[in-house]
Amino acid sequence: MAGRAQLRRDGQREHLIQQEPDARPLAHAISCCWTRHAARTVAEALAVMATSPQAEFAAARAAESAGAPIPELAGPLEENLASLARLVTARRGDRVRIEEVKRADPDSEAAADGSLLPGPHARLAGPTFEEWLAAQPDSGSAA
Repeated sequence: MAGRAQLRRDGQREHLIQQEPDARPLAHAISCCWTRHAARTVAEALAVMATSPQAEFAAARAAESAGAPIPELAGPLEENLASLARLVTARRGDRVRIEEVKRADPDSEAAADGSLLPGPHARLAGPTFEEWLAAQPDSGSAA
């Protein structure tokens, strides 16, 4: 069996005779596409909005009621949850195999097919997840 330890029966005992390389602990990540952005990026954008003159808010409300899209802030890349989980486990040195799984409920399907991605008018802001992860202090393995 690929990916599993093979067992041999010897009388009343079972002996492990081979541990295949991909017989690591398994984690599942829900199939999900998004544009991930740092909390700091969102905080900066909200601070600008909160300190803007009232005229800008009035103009945004008028544009929204005229059918203009709601302002969106998005990360710079479309990313996938399983890929991000693999980056984190690799950085930590964890020997965990990440498999992407799809669920059959409407929310999961929307997340997997890109329906939850921002529109073409979204303001893109970094850093990418990989850049953000590289800037984090090394916390070592969780094991």
